[in-house]
Amino acid sequence: MTTDIIELNNFIVLIEHSNAEKTFIQKCEIDGDAVGFAFYGSGNVELEIKHNNQTKYLTNTTGLAISFFGNQKVEFAHKIAPDKPLQSISIFTKLKNLHTLSQVEKEIFEKQLPELLNPKEHFVKGPTFFMTLDMQLAVQKIFNTTYSGNTRLLFLKSQVNELLSHYFALLSDDKK
Repeated sequence: MTTDIIELNNFIVLIEHSNAEKTFIQKCEIDGDAVGFAFYGSGNVELEIKHNNQTKYLTNTTGLAISFFGNQKVEFAHKIAPDKPLQSISIFTKLKNLHTLSQVEKEIFEKQLPELLNPKEHFVKGPTFFMTLDMQLAVQKIFNTTYSGNTRLLFLKSQVNELLSHYFALLSDDKK
């Protein structure tokens, strides 16, 4: 698995690509209270989430866009399917970092994702959508860019902002 890590306005972005020949499991934990998003361009991931002496299982697959809240009391194990190239983009920020966003951006989070900003559990699954064509194109552009160096970084940041914008637009349409 290869992972590019970039920082964008106190958000950490993981751009992950895997083409494993056999199933593998990747474990991860969250350091503190965090809100996250994931966009699956391809592949299948079975997600095991352990917290409060309970285990939840989610299957994330090609075309899904998800959001969630998690904290340090949650253990995640990603089981990545073989022979299905995985392309995923995960975007995280700590809740305390949201106050550094512009007022307009803060209002978007507060209005669209209140259950993630005021969680009642150690893990809260937010809205899940199938990606729109615009979202799919942004993901494809991220994985197929030929830019390098600082130009690549600038381009990736623009595409991540585009993905989040499309995600919040879906939330807004959903609540009308």
